[in-house]
Amino acid sequence: MKRSVTAKLGMTDVRQSAWQGAFGNWAALFAGAILPLSLAPFHLYPLAVLSLLILFLSWQDICPRKAFWRGGLFGIGLFGVGVSWVFVAIHVFGQASVLLAGFLTALFVVALSAMTAILGFLIKRLTGPRISSIDYVLLLPIFWLLFEWFKAWFLTGFPWLEIGTGQIEGPLAGIIPVLGVYGASWLVALTAGCLAVFISRRKWPFLGVALFIWGGAWLLQSVAWTQPTGKPITAALVQGNVPQEIKWDPQQLRNTLQLYADLSRQHWDADVIVWPENAATAFYHQLEEGYLAPLGQEARAHDTEIILGLPVLDDNGNDYYNSMVSLTEPPAFYHKRHLVPFGD
Repeated sequence: MKRSVTAKLGMTDVRQSAWQGAFGNWAALFAGAILPLSLAPFHLYPLAVLSLLILFLSWQDICPRKAFWRGGLFGIGLFGVGVSWVFVAIHVFGQASVLLAGFLTALFVVALSAMTAILGFLIKRLTGPRISSIDYVLLLPIFWLLFEWFKAWFLTGFPWLEIGTGQIEGPLAGIIPVLGVYGASWLVALTAGCLAVFISRRKWPFLGVALFIWGGAWLLQSVAWTQPTGKPITAALVQGNVPQEIKWDPQQLRNTLQLYADLSRQHWDADVIVWPENAATAFYHQLEEGYLAPLGQEARAHDTEIILGLPVLDDNGNDYYNSMVSLTEPPAFYHKRHLVPFGD
Protein backbone atom coordinates (compact mmCIF):
# COMPACT_ATOMS: atom_id res chain seq x y z
CA MET A 1 0.00 0.00 0.00
CA LYS A 2 2.80 2.43 0.87
CA ARG A 3 4.55 1.68 -2.42
CA SER A 4 1.32 2.43 -4.36
CA VAL A 5 0.81 5.76 -2.62
CA THR A 6 4.42 6.72 -3.25
CA ALA A 7 4.05 5.90 -6.95
CA LYS A 8 0.94 8.07 -7.25
CA LEU A 9 2.65 10.96 -5.53
CA GLY A 10 5.62 10.55 -7.80
CA MET A 11 3.49 10.80 -10.93
CA THR A 12 1.83 13.94 -9.57
CA ASP A 13 5.22 15.51 -8.89
CA VAL A 14 6.35 14.66 -12.43
CA ARG A 15 3.27 16.29 -13.96
CA GLN A 16 3.69 19.41 -11.82
CA SER A 17 7.38 19.73 -12.59
CA ALA A 18 6.60 19.37 -16.30
CA TRP A 19 4.17 22.30 -16.14
CA GLN A 20 6.70 24.37 -14.21
CA GLY A 21 9.41 23.91 -16.82
CA ALA A 22 9.68 24.65 -20.53
CA PHE A 23 6.62 22.52 -21.25
CA GLY A 24 4.43 25.05 -19.45
CA ASN A 25 5.84 27.88 -21.56
CA TRP A 26 5.22 26.07 -24.84
CA ALA A 27 1.78 25.02 -23.64
CA ALA A 28 0.82 28.64 -22.92
CA LEU A 29 2.00 29.72 -26.38
CA PHE A 30 0.09 26.84 -28.00
CA ALA A 31 -3.04 27.64 -25.99
CA GLY A 32 -3.07 31.20 -27.27
CA ALA A 33 -2.48 30.14 -30.87
CA ILE A 34 -5.47 27.77 -30.97
CA LEU A 35 -7.97 30.18 -29.42
CA PRO A 36 -8.65 32.13 -32.68
CA LEU A 37 -9.65 28.83 -34.28
CA SER A 38 -12.74 28.85 -32.05
CA LEU A 39 -13.94 31.95 -33.89
CA ALA A 40 -15.16 32.55 -37.45
CA PRO A 41 -14.45 31.27 -40.04
CA PHE A 42 -13.32 28.06 -38.29
CA HIS A 43 -16.03 27.86 -35.57
CA LEU A 44 -14.16 25.20 -33.57
CA TYR A 45 -15.83 26.52 -30.42
CA PRO A 46 -14.58 23.80 -27.97
CA LEU A 47 -11.03 25.06 -28.54
CA ALA A 48 -11.89 28.17 -26.52
CA VAL A 49 -12.40 26.01 -23.43
CA LEU A 50 -9.27 23.97 -24.16
CA SER A 51 -7.24 27.14 -24.66
CA LEU A 52 -8.19 28.68 -21.31
CA LEU A 53 -7.89 25.33 -19.56
CA ILE A 54 -4.26 24.99 -20.66
CA LEU A 55 -3.55 28.61 -19.72
CA PHE A 56 -5.05 28.22 -16.24
CA LEU A 57 -3.12 25.01 -15.59
CA SER A 58 0.11 26.63 -16.79
CA TRP A 59 -0.23 29.25 -14.02
CA GLN A 60 -0.29 26.65 -11.25
CA ASP A 61 2.63 26.46 -8.81
CA ILE A 62 4.68 29.28 -10.36
CA CYS A 63 5.69 32.74 -9.22
CA PRO A 64 4.09 35.99 -10.48
CA ARG A 65 7.11 36.73 -12.67
CA LYS A 66 6.79 33.42 -14.50
CA ALA A 67 3.01 33.89 -14.76
CA PHE A 68 3.70 37.25 -16.40
CA TRP A 69 5.95 35.51 -18.93
CA ARG A 70 3.44 32.76 -19.69
CA GLY A 71 0.60 35.24 -19.97
CA GLY A 72 2.71 37.10 -22.49
CA LEU A 73 3.41 33.93 -24.46
CA PHE A 74 -0.30 33.15 -24.49
CA GLY A 75 -0.95 36.65 -25.82
CA ILE A 76 1.70 36.29 -28.53
CA GLY A 77 0.02 33.08 -29.69
CA LEU A 78 -3.47 34.59 -29.46
CA PHE A 79 -2.75 37.88 -31.19
CA GLY A 80 -0.02 36.55 -33.46
CA VAL A 81 -2.59 34.26 -35.08
CA GLY A 82 -5.71 36.32 -34.44
CA VAL A 83 -4.55 39.70 -35.75
CA SER A 84 -2.24 38.57 -38.54
CA TRP A 85 -4.57 40.42 -40.92
CA VAL A 86 -3.04 43.67 -39.63
CA PHE A 87 0.02 42.85 -41.73
CA VAL A 88 -2.19 42.82 -44.85
CA ALA A 89 -3.78 46.13 -43.84
CA ILE A 90 -0.37 47.78 -43.43
CA HIS A 91 1.46 46.16 -46.35
CA VAL A 92 -1.20 45.81 -49.05
CA PHE A 93 -3.54 48.71 -48.33
CA GLY A 94 -1.06 50.94 -46.49
CA GLN A 95 1.62 50.17 -49.10
CA ALA A 96 4.34 49.74 -46.49
CA SER A 97 7.30 47.48 -47.22
CA VAL A 98 7.25 43.87 -46.05
CA LEU A 99 9.88 44.59 -43.40
CA LEU A 100 8.11 47.66 -42.05
CA ALA A 101 4.71 45.97 -42.08
CA GLY A 102 6.16 42.92 -40.34
CA PHE A 103 7.86 45.05 -37.71
CA LEU A 104 4.74 47.10 -37.00
CA THR A 105 2.57 43.99 -36.82
CA ALA A 106 5.00 42.31 -34.42
CA LEU A 107 5.09 45.46 -32.29
CA PHE A 108 1.31 45.55 -32.24
CA VAL A 109 1.12 41.89 -31.19
CA VAL A 110 3.64 42.40 -28.37
CA ALA A 111 1.78 45.48 -27.14
CA LEU A 112 -1.50 43.57 -27.00
CA SER A 113 0.24 40.62 -25.33
CA ALA A 114 1.27 42.90 -22.48
CA MET A 115 -2.36 42.79 -21.32
CA THR A 116 -2.41 39.00 -20.92
CA ALA A 117 1.03 39.15 -19.32
CA ILE A 118 -0.22 41.62 -16.71
CA LEU A 119 -3.31 39.46 -16.27
CA GLY A 120 -1.16 36.49 -15.28
CA PHE A 121 0.96 38.59 -12.94
CA LEU A 122 -2.04 40.06 -11.11
CA ILE A 123 -3.74 36.70 -10.72
CA LYS A 124 -0.66 35.10 -9.19
CA ARG A 125 -0.13 38.07 -6.88
CA LEU A 126 -3.61 37.44 -5.53
CA THR A 127 -3.61 33.64 -5.43
CA GLY A 128 -0.06 32.94 -4.39
CA PRO A 129 1.86 29.97 -5.83
CA ARG A 130 -1.03 27.55 -5.37
CA ILE A 131 -4.28 28.32 -7.19
CA SER A 132 -7.16 27.04 -5.10
CA SER A 133 -10.34 25.47 -6.44
CA ILE A 134 -12.26 28.65 -5.57
CA ASP A 135 -9.70 30.72 -7.45
CA TYR A 136 -10.15 28.53 -10.55
CA VAL A 137 -13.92 28.97 -10.66
CA LEU A 138 -14.29 32.48 -9.24
CA LEU A 139 -11.17 34.63 -9.55
CA LEU A 140 -9.79 33.49 -12.92
CA PRO A 141 -13.08 33.68 -14.88
CA ILE A 142 -13.81 37.15 -13.48
CA PHE A 143 -10.33 38.38 -14.34
CA TRP A 144 -10.65 36.98 -17.87
CA LEU A 145 -13.91 38.85 -18.25
CA LEU A 146 -12.25 42.06 -17.05
CA PHE A 147 -9.44 41.51 -19.56
CA GLU A 148 -11.88 41.24 -22.47
CA TRP A 149 -13.76 44.33 -21.33
CA PHE A 150 -10.54 46.34 -20.87
CA LYS A 151 -9.22 45.26 -24.29
CA ALA A 152 -12.42 46.49 -25.93
CA TRP A 153 -12.18 49.87 -24.16
CA PHE A 154 -8.51 50.86 -23.74
CA LEU A 155 -7.15 53.36 -26.32
CA THR A 156 -10.45 53.37 -28.26
CA GLY A 157 -10.65 49.60 -27.87
CA PHE A 158 -9.75 46.46 -29.77
CA PRO A 159 -13.05 44.54 -29.81
CA TRP A 160 -11.78 41.45 -31.61
CA LEU A 161 -11.18 37.89 -30.38
CA GLU A 162 -13.80 37.87 -27.61
CA ILE A 163 -14.25 34.16 -27.03
CA GLY A 164 -17.98 34.56 -26.47
CA THR A 165 -18.52 35.49 -30.12
CA GLY A 166 -17.18 32.09 -31.19
CA GLN A 167 -19.86 30.29 -29.18
CA ILE A 168 -22.67 31.32 -31.52
CA GLU A 169 -22.30 27.95 -33.29
CA GLY A 170 -22.26 25.90 -30.08
CA PRO A 171 -24.48 25.08 -27.10
CA LEU A 172 -23.66 28.35 -25.33
CA ALA A 173 -25.52 30.19 -28.10
CA GLY A 174 -28.60 29.55 -26.00
CA ILE A 175 -27.30 31.79 -23.22
CA ILE A 176 -26.13 34.70 -25.39
CA PRO A 177 -29.63 36.30 -25.61
CA VAL A 178 -29.67 36.32 -21.79
CA LEU A 179 -26.09 37.22 -20.80
CA GLY A 180 -24.66 38.63 -24.03
CA VAL A 181 -21.27 37.91 -25.56
CA TYR A 182 -19.33 38.78 -22.42
CA GLY A 183 -21.58 36.46 -20.43
CA ALA A 184 -20.70 33.66 -22.84
CA SER A 185 -17.00 34.50 -22.45
CA TRP A 186 -17.37 34.27 -18.68
CA LEU A 187 -19.07 30.86 -18.95
CA VAL A 188 -16.27 29.57 -21.19
CA ALA A 189 -13.71 30.71 -18.61
CA LEU A 190 -15.81 29.23 -15.79
CA THR A 191 -15.98 25.92 -17.65
CA ALA A 192 -12.21 25.96 -18.09
CA GLY A 193 -11.80 26.66 -14.38
CA CYS A 194 -14.10 23.78 -13.41
CA LEU A 195 -12.23 21.39 -15.70
CA ALA A 196 -8.91 22.59 -14.26
CA VAL A 197 -10.11 21.65 -10.76
CA PHE A 198 -11.38 18.29 -11.99
CA ILE A 199 -8.17 17.44 -13.85
CA SER A 200 -5.76 18.60 -11.14
CA ARG A 201 -7.72 17.45 -8.07
CA ARG A 202 -10.26 14.90 -9.33
CA LYS A 203 -13.19 16.76 -7.76
CA TRP A 204 -16.16 15.35 -9.64
CA PRO A 205 -18.72 18.02 -8.61
CA PHE A 206 -16.82 20.59 -10.67
CA LEU A 207 -17.17 18.40 -13.76
CA GLY A 208 -20.88 18.31 -13.00
CA VAL A 209 -20.99 22.11 -12.89
CA ALA A 210 -19.34 22.31 -16.32
CA LEU A 211 -21.82 19.82 -17.77
CA PHE A 212 -24.72 21.70 -16.18
CA ILE A 213 -23.58 25.00 -17.75
CA TRP A 214 -23.40 23.59 -21.26
CA GLY A 215 -26.44 21.39 -20.95
CA GLY A 216 -28.56 24.21 -19.56
CA ALA A 217 -27.42 26.60 -22.28
CA TRP A 218 -28.20 23.98 -24.92
CA LEU A 219 -31.75 23.63 -23.57
CA LEU A 220 -32.19 27.40 -23.73
CA GLN A 221 -31.71 27.28 -27.50
CA SER A 222 -35.30 26.08 -27.77
CA VAL A 223 -36.59 29.31 -26.20
CA ALA A 224 -37.92 31.89 -28.68
CA TRP A 225 -36.57 35.17 -27.29
CA THR A 226 -38.02 37.35 -30.05
CA GLN A 227 -41.32 37.48 -31.88
CA PRO A 228 -41.93 38.88 -35.37
CA THR A 229 -43.89 42.13 -35.59
CA GLY A 230 -45.65 43.16 -38.78
CA LYS A 231 -45.14 41.64 -42.18
CA PRO A 232 -41.69 40.40 -43.27
CA ILE A 233 -39.50 42.66 -45.39
CA THR A 234 -37.14 41.63 -48.16
CA ALA A 235 -33.61 43.00 -48.25
CA ALA A 236 -30.93 42.90 -50.94
CA LEU A 237 -27.23 43.38 -50.27
CA VAL A 238 -25.17 44.63 -53.20
CA GLN A 239 -21.38 44.50 -53.30
CA GLY A 240 -19.43 46.13 -56.10
CA ASN A 241 -16.12 44.43 -55.23
CA VAL A 242 -14.15 47.43 -56.48
CA PRO A 243 -10.43 46.68 -55.88
CA GLN A 244 -9.05 48.65 -52.94
CA GLU A 245 -6.11 49.99 -54.93
CA ILE A 246 -8.43 51.88 -57.31
CA LYS A 247 -11.46 52.39 -55.09
CA TRP A 248 -10.51 55.91 -53.99
CA ASP A 249 -9.11 56.99 -57.34
CA PRO A 250 -11.19 60.03 -58.45
CA GLN A 251 -11.17 58.72 -62.03
CA GLN A 252 -12.88 55.53 -60.79
CA LEU A 253 -15.71 57.36 -59.01
CA ARG A 254 -18.06 57.59 -62.01
CA ASN A 255 -17.66 53.87 -62.79
CA THR A 256 -18.26 52.94 -59.15
CA LEU A 257 -21.44 55.00 -58.90
CA GLN A 258 -22.77 53.56 -62.15
CA LEU A 259 -21.95 50.04 -60.96
CA TYR A 260 -23.93 50.41 -57.73
CA ALA A 261 -26.85 52.06 -59.49
CA ASP A 262 -27.03 49.20 -62.00
CA LEU A 263 -26.78 46.57 -59.26
CA SER A 264 -29.55 48.28 -57.29
CA ARG A 265 -31.90 48.44 -60.26
CA GLN A 266 -31.76 44.65 -60.42
CA HIS A 267 -33.45 44.50 -57.02
CA TRP A 268 -36.37 46.94 -57.18
CA ASP A 269 -38.52 44.07 -55.89
CA ALA A 270 -36.78 44.32 -52.49
CA ASP A 271 -38.04 46.54 -49.69
CA VAL A 272 -34.52 47.60 -48.69
CA ILE A 273 -31.26 47.65 -50.67
CA VAL A 274 -28.06 47.96 -48.64
CA TRP A 275 -24.67 49.06 -49.95
CA PRO A 276 -21.37 48.49 -48.09
CA GLU A 277 -19.49 50.94 -45.90
CA ASN A 278 -17.96 53.74 -48.01
CA ALA A 279 -19.43 52.28 -51.20
CA ALA A 280 -19.58 55.83 -52.60
CA THR A 281 -16.11 57.35 -52.36
CA ALA A 282 -17.07 61.02 -52.27
CA PHE A 283 -18.73 63.29 -49.71
CA TYR A 284 -22.50 63.28 -49.51
CA HIS A 285 -22.85 66.94 -50.47
CA GLN A 286 -20.80 66.30 -53.63
CA LEU A 287 -23.21 63.59 -54.82
CA GLU A 288 -26.51 64.77 -53.37
CA GLU A 289 -28.08 66.66 -56.28
CA GLY A 290 -26.63 64.93 -59.31
CA TYR A 291 -26.73 61.32 -58.12
CA LEU A 292 -28.20 60.48 -54.69
CA ALA A 293 -31.43 62.50 -54.90
CA PRO A 294 -32.43 61.13 -58.36
CA LEU A 295 -31.48 57.58 -57.30
CA GLY A 296 -33.52 57.90 -54.12
CA GLN A 297 -36.51 59.18 -56.06
CA GLU A 298 -36.25 56.27 -58.49
CA ALA A 299 -36.06 53.80 -55.59
CA ARG A 300 -39.12 55.28 -53.86
CA ALA A 301 -41.08 54.96 -57.09
CA HIS A 302 -40.57 51.19 -56.71
CA ASP A 303 -41.39 51.28 -52.94
CA THR A 304 -37.75 50.52 -52.16
CA GLU A 305 -35.33 52.20 -49.78
CA ILE A 306 -31.58 52.38 -50.33
CA ILE A 307 -29.15 52.50 -47.42
CA LEU A 308 -25.57 53.25 -48.40
CA GLY A 309 -22.23 54.09 -46.83
CA LEU A 310 -20.21 57.18 -47.64
CA PRO A 311 -18.31 60.01 -45.90
CA VAL A 312 -20.35 63.01 -44.73
CA LEU A 313 -18.87 66.48 -44.14
CA ASP A 314 -20.23 68.35 -41.14
CA ASP A 315 -21.93 71.71 -41.59
CA ASN A 316 -18.94 73.40 -39.95
CA GLY A 317 -16.76 72.30 -42.88
CA ASN A 318 -14.08 70.82 -40.60
CA ASP A 319 -15.41 67.53 -39.23
CA TYR A 320 -16.40 64.54 -41.32
CA TYR A 321 -17.92 61.18 -40.52
CA ASN A 322 -17.95 57.62 -41.74
CA SER A 323 -21.71 57.40 -42.23
CA MET A 324 -24.67 55.39 -43.41
CA VAL A 325 -27.38 57.31 -45.29
CA SER A 326 -30.94 56.25 -46.00
CA LEU A 327 -32.20 57.82 -49.24
CA THR A 328 -35.61 58.55 -47.76
CA GLU A 329 -37.42 61.88 -47.97
CA PRO A 330 -35.82 63.61 -46.13
CA PRO A 331 -32.58 61.57 -45.97
CA ALA A 332 -31.64 60.00 -42.64
CA PHE A 333 -28.04 59.79 -41.39
CA TYR A 334 -26.15 57.58 -38.97
CA HIS A 335 -22.61 58.72 -38.11
CA LYS A 336 -20.17 56.12 -36.84
CA ARG A 337 -19.08 57.16 -33.35
CA HIS A 338 -16.45 54.62 -32.35
CA LEU A 339 -13.57 54.17 -34.77
CA VAL A 340 -11.17 51.34 -34.05
CA PRO A 341 -7.46 50.86 -34.87
CA PHE A 342 -6.72 49.39 -38.31
CA GLY A 343 -10.43 49.10 -39.09
CA ASP A 344 -11.30 52.64 -40.18
